[in-house]
Amino acid sequence: MVRPPPRAVDDVRDVTTSRALVSTVATAEGAADVEQIGPPASPCVSCGACCDYASDWPRFSTESDEELALIPEPLVAENLSGMRCEETRCMALTGKVGERVACSIYAVRPVVCRACEIGDDACLMARAHHGLPPLPPA
Repeated sequence: MVRPPPRAVDDVRDVTTSRALVSTVATAEGAADVEQIGPPASPCVSCGACCDYASDWPRFSTESDEELALIPEPLVAENLSGMRCEETRCMALTGKVGERVACSIYAVRPVVCRACEIGDDACLMARAHHGLPPLPPA
């Protein structure tokens, strides 16, 4: 896969419907300043386990070159296979797993991130890895 030239973070703002990408990489204290994972009432905003489970989990699969170009280059793995991770944690994740989290690229996150659903097998496996109780399927 050939990665098209990266777009500036400011360019992402005009493709994110009603939400703006506030920060490429934020600290835990800045988690409230970036887009949340799921709707505000979603248990995902107090979890984030799926985003800190395995370094090969946030991989690219069926994204088009145009979709991949929307992800800020500093957040893409060096081998272009998926999201850059620090150990098992996706670099786009902000906040503390199991407490309060957000995704700094929620509107343009990869397909594998969109596919993980509350209470599915992937969710339950990631939550168990972090010692969090299981959630019922959505």
